[in-house]
Amino acid sequence: MQYHRQFHVTDPRSFEDEDPLLPSFQVLSLVEMDSKNKYKKLSRRSIYRRQLVSFLMLGTAKEQPHPFYGRSVDDATLDAKAVAYASRIFYSRPFLLYVIGVILDKTSFSVTVFNRAGMLSSERRALSANLDVFVRVIRRLSRDMSLVDLGHNPNMYLSPGHTYRQTAYPSFVVETGGVSSECQRFLTEGKPIFISMSLMGRGASVWNICYGEQPAMLVVAWRMESTPGNSDSGGLLSSFQPSQPGRGTCLVAGNFLWPDHDLPQDIESVRKCKLKNKTNLVLHYLVITPAGKMLWDANSDMELVSGFLAAIQGYIAMPNKDTIGLGILPDTIYLWNEHRNGTPVPPGMEGYIVGSGTESSSEPVAPLVTTQMQSTMECKITSLMRGLPFEAPFLPYNILRAALNSKIIVRTEHHDMESFLLVFFYALTRRALIQHPKNERVREIFHDVFLCTDLSKLRWERKALWVGAFAPVQCCLSEELAALACFLAGVMSAQNEVVDDELRPLLNFKGSKFSSPPESVPIKCELIEDIFIQVKDVLVSS
Repeated sequence: MQYHRQFHVTDPRSFEDEDPLLPSFQVLSLVEMDSKNKYKKLSRRSIYRRQLVSFLMLGTAKEQPHPFYGRSVDDATLDAKAVAYASRIFYSRPFLLYVIGVILDKTSFSVTVFNRAGMLSSERRALSANLDVFVRVIRRLSRDMSLVDLGHNPNMYLSPGHTYRQTAYPSFVVETGGVSSECQRFLTEGKPIFISMSLMGRGASVWNICYGEQPAMLVVAWRMESTPGNSDSGGLLSSFQPSQPGRGTCLVAGNFLWPDHDLPQDIESVRKCKLKNKTNLVLHYLVITPAGKMLWDANSDMELVSGFLAAIQGYIAMPNKDTIGLGILPDTIYLWNEHRNGTPVPPGMEGYIVGSGTESSSEPVAPLVTTQMQSTMECKITSLMRGLPFEAPFLPYNILRAALNSKIIVRTEHHDMESFLLVFFYALTRRALIQHPKNERVREIFHDVFLCTDLSKLRWERKALWVGAFAPVQCCLSEELAALACFLAGVMSAQNEVVDDELRPLLNFKGSKFSSPPESVPIKCELIEDIFIQVKDVLVSS
């Protein structure tokens, strides 16, 4: 069987569904065509990002490799742009298990396979001596390889009658797989409400679904194979209980299995080889209720602040916070979705936290993100982090510093609070960028702070964030949110001892009893709760 794909020079302006979050550069993209349009000449604004399946990157072999992904555990020397574009394709097609890219310079080429644990790259071959091989590679990608061959998960496929080229975002059938166990089937509705933008790590995506008659969300993410509570297949958690205030409920969870046997979909089976000196990752799913939406989709400042406050209070009420460590991420905090739930928001459920610690009447669901932890809660973050499913931009500052120095650090509650606030700053930045897509300074902050995976650079970007670099985003916010962001930056800079003496007098919050941020002491969750209560009162009275 032959398939119909075209190579097309693309940049963000090429796409009908342009996204201001994505990096801006040109690349030769391989675009999926349907049979009716297989010979149609592609023009600007005639492509949807979800049609991208592979790419050919033009560059030079001597370009500086990405400081985190380049020279990775697979010893692959890669152009940083190739890594960024592979991430873009994962973001555009979140059900991919891997992405194939061709790296071409003036005299040689190589083929690289990107997945959530790193990259595998072929040796570079001279074009002059291997032109026939290069032609076969291009033909295989554009005509001979199926979507599954190109990395699409066989458990997830388009609903009957839907195409990648249709105007409305297509619906997908998601099957949990397996032969002996009962295969569960979910039908997605519309666009995913969240997709992780990083290449390595969890690769999370969140979709609207209905579980029976109940509106719910499907979370698909990679997690460590050794995570306690992982099972080869999921089942309904018995005797469902309503959500507690500020906390979501997990209805069902498990690992995806291959459709033709009962083995889990993991990185080793995707690569067809054992991983060396790395933790194997397994593709996992959770079905969560109530239906939610992301923080940056709030209709008002009040909805955003009230929802975030409710999530913090839900976290405070959790009995077991040990399993939360390094797991507070943008896709673990949601706002109540009144439209999908069909009812006004109940008190205390304006927002809620999900993932680790999510309520169920059975045994607790294991955290979406964990690190190696001992009973003393000592968390050693070393180069092994590269094999773990985590999101570097949301790691607390002191953990970043410990990682760079290969030291042991004791994780405490204030690290979780810093991750909470990083998610809040992320939401403010995405909200500002959505409202002001042409604001290049906001775009730069988003890319430098929240898409960075070079730990050294990220540490300095984080320090800059806490001492005033967030100002361009604050200019896009209301007076109350701008003042709140300024105050929280002061809190974090005081905690991490990165505050400038000249900046401290400027860190005041309208209506707050705190005239200046606390001195360098660990930040308690009750302090952050109190700050957001005051913000809410200010918004009510304004």
